[in-house]
Amino acid sequence: MKTGVRYARNQTLISIMRDYGYVEAYGMGISKKMIPGMRAYNGTEPDLVAERHRFTVRLWKRGSD
Repeated sequence: MKTGVRYARNQTLISIMRDYGYVEAYGMGISKKMIPGMRAYNGTEPDLVAERHRFTVRLWKRGSD
């Protein structure tokens, strides 16, 4: 998941978000935006939990001291 998976469950939503400039290419936000952004912000990486019917992202406030 951290390397990027190019799969959209809701193609209509992706098309609308691309039209409005919210996304450039689907499947690259985790590896190109979220992980580097969290590292720069507070030195943590998000927990990514993929299950059969849901996907959970945990964003941490700060790294362990």
